[in-house]
Amino acid sequence: RTTGAIERGAKVGPLARQFKTVDPVVAKDDVQGVIVAMFSQNELIGSGDVVFLDVGADAGLEVGNRMYVIRRGDMLRTSLDHAGINDKRYPARILGELVVVETGKTFAVAVVTLTMEELGVSDIVVTQTGQ
Repeated sequence: RTTGAIERGAKVGPLARQFKTVDPVVAKDDVQGVIVAMFSQNELIGSGDVVFLDVGADAGLEVGNRMYVIRRGDMLRTSLDHAGINDKRYPARILGELVVVETGKTFAVAVVTLTMEELGVSDIVVTQTGQ
């Protein structure tokens, strides 16, 4: 599926669509990772978007785990590029929530279920045991 031109050298393949119900699963491990990519071509990530994480089953993630997107910083924005701020002098703020819908050994695919601010690639995601 595309809304733009497909040119020589573009990687194309069949579009796999799968609809499934993902039941919530309590996290067995504390896991921290990073949003490394998003499915859509937008620059900001919001509710309903699909994101890719740099952690997976080897780190203890399971399909159905709920993860929180966090950011640390003093909220002073000098540019629009505020994703991934991790200034440990400040407490973590929860910016959103996502649910893991697929895991590989070293990656996971998740759907954003709640946002309180725009999210971005390089934002930190965490899950805690028992949540």
